[in-house]
Amino acid sequence: MVYDQIYAALEPDVSNMTTSAAAKAVTARKKLIKDVIERYVKMTADGLNQFGEAKIDDLLSLRVTNKPAVKKGTKMKVAGRELVSKGKPATKKVSVRVLAALKTRLGLHG
Repeated sequence: MVYDQIYAALEPDVSNMTTSAAAKAVTARKKLIKDVIERYVKMTADGLNQFGEAKIDDLLSLRVTNKPAVKKGTKMKVAGRELVSKGKPATKKVSVRVLAALKTRLGLHG
């Protein structure tokens, strides 16, 4: 998971600690990393709920798209023909768009 990758990069120095102190330090660091990531994700989700869109550090753009329900039997004109809809429930989707900053970091954007 993401937590393990971040922990591997930020592993605490336990060379001068006792075994129990080292175990506590490792556990505390893992818990801290997990809490920070979960709070960031929660803030992003709250922003999506409140405003309908959110940006993650100029890397990704998230947007909520709402489609209203269509009643059964609604008549629509499509290409000169009149169609009767079967009816569909309302949907809510999250669309993600990669921004230029992430593309340049990955070497995909010239």
